[in-house]
Amino acid sequence: MSPNVLGAAVLMTSAAMAGESPPDDGSAVLWERLDRIEQTLDLIEAARDPDRRLDGLRAAQVRLLVENRLADADMRAARLDDAIAAGWDKGFVVRSADGNFLIRANLYLQVRVTVNHRNGAPDNDRWGVKIRRARINASGHVVDPSWTYKLSVALVPSEIRDAYIAKDLGGGFELKAGQFKLPFMREFLISSTRQQAVNRSLIVAADSAGRSEAVQLSYRGARWRLAGAMSNGIDATGGPALGADTRFAATGRVEFIAAGDWSSFRSFTSPPGSGTGVMLGGAIHYQRRESGSPVTHVRNLLWTADVSVQLDGANFFVYVVGNHQDNRGIAPDSDQLAVVVQGGIYVAENWEVFARYEWADPDVPGASELSVITAGVTRFIHGRNLKWITDVGVGLNPVAPTFASGSADWRADAPGRDGQVVVRSQLQLVW
Repeated sequence: MSPNVLGAAVLMTSAAMAGESPPDDGSAVLWERLDRIEQTLDLIEAARDPDRRLDGLRAAQVRLLVENRLADADMRAARLDDAIAAGWDKGFVVRSADGNFLIRANLYLQVRVTVNHRNGAPDNDRWGVKIRRARINASGHVVDPSWTYKLSVALVPSEIRDAYIAKDLGGGFELKAGQFKLPFMREFLISSTRQQAVNRSLIVAADSAGRSEAVQLSYRGARWRLAGAMSNGIDATGGPALGADTRFAATGRVEFIAAGDWSSFRSFTSPPGSGTGVMLGGAIHYQRRESGSPVTHVRNLLWTADVSVQLDGANFFVYVVGNHQDNRGIAPDSDQLAVVVQGGIYVAENWEVFARYEWADPDVPGASELSVITAGVTRFIHGRNLKWITDVGVGLNPVAPTFASGSADWRADAPGRDGQVVVRSQLQLVW
């Protein structure tokens, strides 16, 4: 390096260190030569110590890799925020951004305290606390909102209650397949969380078609609702598809809204401000057992008719149900008939009093007719989501084994021993 170039370099370096601009005297060429000299020195140092240069390259590569990963993570997080929305909508809900996938999770719990008194029995008085119901429900739609599903699992007792897939066919029609309530008795079709008394009537356990594995086609219009199902039969859940049980089972129900709309009849209660309405309903169920089943060729014909009235703070409900069983000579035929009448009225904004009467003829030799009256009060702490119900039931006749129900806390009476009393208090939580 010549003394002149070195002097210029020292001069410019000193000026830069002093925070001054390089002199504008035509020495730009000298600056360029200085840059080349610095690059040459870097190459000489790299030649003397190769690891130093490699470490620098590795560090640069690592920095680049980290920056790329961070950018990719930010992009994925942004896409995830756009793709999923979660919140509360009649349950905990997770849905896709396009609305084509949705899952809604619900849980409900009923805790009950019961006191039961029977006349003339060795264990005439009993009481206890129990978890009457504890269930987890998942529902929603997949692919698009027309494909819906529901899965309801009972924790007490442990079993699957509902498990079905449904397709909205348009025009009010829907096709459903799986396990669900057969479209028969209205009292049973109303959710257990929307009942008026602590428990459904004793008629339900004896004469309801219950749940079954089935295929159902339904229609709902502004005034009419119809449903028809082909199933494995009454309370036929969990059995083998090709087992020797039911040769044929069909259920059909029709409902007509004379006043009001469908939303008024999802529950038996009618809070103030909910409007008025009248609904008429009827259903029929027929099934025939097949050869090889425990009750070969037995035929059942069930029918029911009901009237529901909502009065904007009061309600009235009545139904009749018949159950004819043709035992084909194996045993005497039977014809059961039952009637349930119930109603309630709000005495304050969140307080309702109610009463129910149930009568039934079991058509069993030596068995008494069922005659039970129940009355109670409900405190709606937060609608149906949190409510407390207490009722008292009195058996005006002996309760025959046909109608006794452990889930409803009614025991079978000895013949001629009427006057059974059941006191129940239940706290319900639904979310």
